[in-house]
Amino acid sequence: MFVKRHIIKTATFLPSEIITDEIFPKLPAKSLVRFKCVSKSYNTLISSSEFIDIHLRQSLSSDANRLLIVSKENNPNLYSFDLHSSNSSATVSTIALPNTLGRWLEGGVSIVGSFNGLLCVGLTLYEGEPHESSVHVLINPSTGVFRKIPYNPLTVEGEFRVSFGFGYDDVNNDYKIVRVMENAMGYWPCSVNGLMNREVTVYSLNLNKWKLVEFVRRPKYSLDSFQNGLLLMNHLLHWVFWNSFSYHIYCFDTRSDKWVTEVPLMESFTRSDEWVSDVPLMESFNVMSLGVIRGCLCVSTRNNPWCDVWIMKEYGVKESWIKLFEISGSFDFSHILDRKMGKRGPFWCNIGSENYGETEEIEGIPDFEQACFFKSSLIPIPGGKKIQASTMKRKRRRTNFS
Repeated sequence: MFVKRHIIKTATFLPSEIITDEIFPKLPAKSLVRFKCVSKSYNTLISSSEFIDIHLRQSLSSDANRLLIVSKENNPNLYSFDLHSSNSSATVSTIALPNTLGRWLEGGVSIVGSFNGLLCVGLTLYEGEPHESSVHVLINPSTGVFRKIPYNPLTVEGEFRVSFGFGYDDVNNDYKIVRVMENAMGYWPCSVNGLMNREVTVYSLNLNKWKLVEFVRRPKYSLDSFQNGLLLMNHLLHWVFWNSFSYHIYCFDTRSDKWVTEVPLMESFTRSDEWVSDVPLMESFNVMSLGVIRGCLCVSTRNNPWCDVWIMKEYGVKESWIKLFEISGSFDFSHILDRKMGKRGPFWCNIGSENYGETEEIEGIPDFEQACFFKSSLIPIPGGKKIQASTMKRKRRRTNFS
């Protein structure tokens, strides 16, 4: 009894400024959300914009509370594990997703990207009209708040390809989704001959609406839509474009809503002029994926039987490209991700293969198609709604990876 009383007395006289200024900013966002129920003063503090900014800066500067989020083909779940884990075995958690429009997910969750603790995903739904079969939502997994993004009508006819990107406009404190879409006539690689149109639309969270920022007839290069836009330096989204003989990386600035530059590639990033239409797409390409390693832009290439990873040490400087490492074997992969700060260097997120380059294998992670890093935060979503408790409970139970 004496020990219990002593503990209670010590906690009672712990200075409030130590709790609010030194302890709270270092706690996970989910813990702070629970603490809002303790008292009105805690709720006011944790909900204030000043504290949210302090907590975000602390979260971004620390390696703690850093998650890897992955999605699996035909699986209506998102999975996450803590990158701060000290061993190669990870405890996998399921991220709650909203029961959008009163219908359950059919079997597709596409990760667009994450920033400042907000996650942008595309959801494929059961039934409904074609324009309601796929929606995008912004989610803060830490607070359990989401917002459905207004439908953006398709303006192209026939076959098309589309890619999305999620970024931040730090000038206007606005989170934006960028959609790049092209139509194609016939078998889609024929579009490299110019038989297509391209449009770019941007969604603003502040305005809660889409706007058309570009429409180009017969653009010179075609979009590689197998990967969503890669975010670098918070506001720059990067996409790979190509024609029959070369590859190009173009950068879209979410501050100005414009294409601002082409990132120079080495001369070796070209494609043989002996390309034939019946050759499988992924076998005819060299550039396979964009990524970020150590804060730098990186590119993966495949020259059978090797896969090479190149890193641009100084952004925008062509001569700064260096080969980081290579992996033997012929296989497909889609993401290059850092393992974690201060640890064993790059973590190779690889699909369908046991080959890794300079990596550690983490047990318990399901096969996946997409992945992104995530840092927890208290950032609010204007106009957002809480994910229903029943939905959250249902999603947590679904942990079967098969």
